[in-house]
Amino acid sequence: MSNIETAKAAIDAEIEHAKLGVAHFLARIEKLEKTIAHLISVDGGVLATQSAEAKPAKVAKRKLVKAVKAVKAVKAVKAVKAVKAKQAKQAKQAKPTTGEEELPSTGGDFWPDLIAAQPQSFAEILHAAVGKLGFEPTKSQALKLKQRATFAINALVKASKIQDSGKGRGRRFFKN
Repeated sequence: MSNIETAKAAIDAEIEHAKLGVAHFLARIEKLEKTIAHLISVDGGVLATQSAEAKPAKVAKRKLVKAVKAVKAVKAVKAVKAVKAKQAKQAKQAKPTTGEEELPSTGGDFWPDLIAAQPQSFAEILHAAVGKLGFEPTKSQALKLKQRATFAINALVKASKIQDSGKGRGRRFFKN
């Protein structure tokens, strides 16, 4: 289900809930009006009947209108909060565009300069690369650096600029 369908379903549920609330309050108003009418009939006062019926109905109607407005205001606040939360989540997931978050260029002689005549493992070369950067990379930056290293070292071996020996984790790289 897409986000739009989920949002639509949630809004439909809220509307249904609000309608049930309004129906509840209308039924309550009706019961209260009947109770007042019953009390007035027991009392027998004609003037009291007219004023008692008119005032509670108006008060109840005003309270109902206020309640409906309050429900709408709460829903509006919830909707704004939901939108802000969604935007914050998207901002966290967005690819960073600042210079701090991006890795510096590792092209040219960056990788060949890290490889010495003495055989080194891939992990040792990667550790030297992190040291050469001059800052501690984040997890995503470290992953990107590792991907760059894999490609660059394999390309250097294929171009015969460096040599390798061994296989898997025991593989070592060195200059001629």
